[in-house]
Amino acid sequence: MIGVAFDGTGYGTDGTIWGGEFLIAGLADFDPAGRLALVPMQGGAAADRQPWRMAAVYLEAARQVGMPSLEVERRNERHWASVMAMARRGIDAPVTSSAGPLFDAVAALLGLQDEVNYEGQAAIELEQLADPAEAGRTGPRSRRATCSSHRASTCSDVRPRTWRLVSAGRSSPPDFIMGSSA
Repeated sequence: MIGVAFDGTGYGTDGTIWGGEFLIAGLADFDPAGRLALVPMQGGAAADRQPWRMAAVYLEAARQVGMPSLEVERRNERHWASVMAMARRGIDAPVTSSAGPLFDAVAALLGLQDEVNYEGQAAIELEQLADPAEAGRTGPRSRRATCSSHRASTCSDVRPRTWRLVSAGRSSPPDFIMGSSA
């Protein structure tokens, strides 16, 4: 059986934080077959409360020469450089393949939430933005968010460059190098 786990975060068998894996499973065991690219979760638990940190890491990985700064960078410029310096050095930055922090990063890029009050809040608001019929069904919201309520450039600045499947296997996971993908 093939299983796809796109969830929050959990400790993987290889010592990384999982949550974006493709698994080949039987009744008694499983083999990792692939995963989302590993990225540093700078600040550990702080990244859960401040989704802009994950946006910073994904932006750094996708950054192209001459790419203008985005609104999320301007909103968090006070801490941006120090957070990125620590991520590059691997300080307080466990690596993760989890889809949860990826959804949090997208929410921050779209201007939905830079800081959250509860786990999953940014991802819930992202889902509600994608499907307005979901509004009010999944829990409390600090504000109603739609692309039209933000600058047009905010919503169009996000490009799906970070979705990349890499080999998982039982050996050591591929390294994530800031500025490029392994």
